[in-house]
Amino acid sequence: MVMMMKNEKYLGYTFLDRLSKLSCMGLMMVFVVTASSFAQEDERPARFFTVEFMSVDDTENSNYMQVESFWKEIHQARVANGDIMGWDLFSLTPGGTNQGYQYMTVTHFADPVTMMTGGNFWAAVEEAYQDLPEEEFNRMWEMTASSRDIGERYHMRELDSVMSEDMAPAPGMIMFVDFMKVQPDDYQDYVRAEMDLFRQRHATQIEAGGKEFWSLSSVMVPWGSGVETTHITANAFKNWDQVFNSGVSIPEPDEEMQANMQQALELRDLHKVYVATLVDIVR
Repeated sequence: MVMMMKNEKYLGYTFLDRLSKLSCMGLMMVFVVTASSFAQEDERPARFFTVEFMSVDDTENSNYMQVESFWKEIHQARVANGDIMGWDLFSLTPGGTNQGYQYMTVTHFADPVTMMTGGNFWAAVEEAYQDLPEEEFNRMWEMTASSRDIGERYHMRELDSVMSEDMAPAPGMIMFVDFMKVQPDDYQDYVRAEMDLFRQRHATQIEAGGKEFWSLSSVMVPWGSGVETTHITANAFKNWDQVFNSGVSIPEPDEEMQANMQQALELRDLHKVYVATLVDIVR
């Protein structure tokens, strides 16, 4: 049953069709620039991930939840076969019909090649649903397309992150996702400012129990002067109580630090912020 679907367009991976149209030189430049311009001082493995933003109509919300439950089995099989490191489903706030997207998924990869090619995706589908009747499989496949629109997709590399020692992502976790646009000439200065000026402040807040996680990531694809988002930062909290009632305060920076921070903030345009609530997770 599943093998019959291989010649059809995989609804969640339509970027593969477009990928073949990119020039090899252009794609190589993406990886070279990302690896060299944002090289990290530490030796930790690089992390890559694909972020997808979903528009879901109010009348399709129940169907969309069924769809994600269907796909969760495939994500679990992909973790088992080594294609992905994990998958997260978030609901987005404000999330109104006329306020952008309602859901976000994040798929984690250990390397950029698997991120861009999909790895052994069909083997995972076969493993997850080899016993599912073909009629039911096709019904869920069709519901995938009808229940949501993938409005935006970013292929990204994590440049740096700090997390609490006991961080354990679980449904209900709150994440503030900041979308930045940085001009190409300012990329390295912006990343250096995040590392030198802001990273330690995030680490101090995490160590004091004020939040669980901070990360800085760059967009690998799409890229170019016309893209709206080039970098994303994320700040995660256990729950809303930690957001509002942690009681953690960070010392105010001195005048010199404040001046440097203000200059750093002028390097990027913070054009959008989403508040994401973790709904489901696969590891």
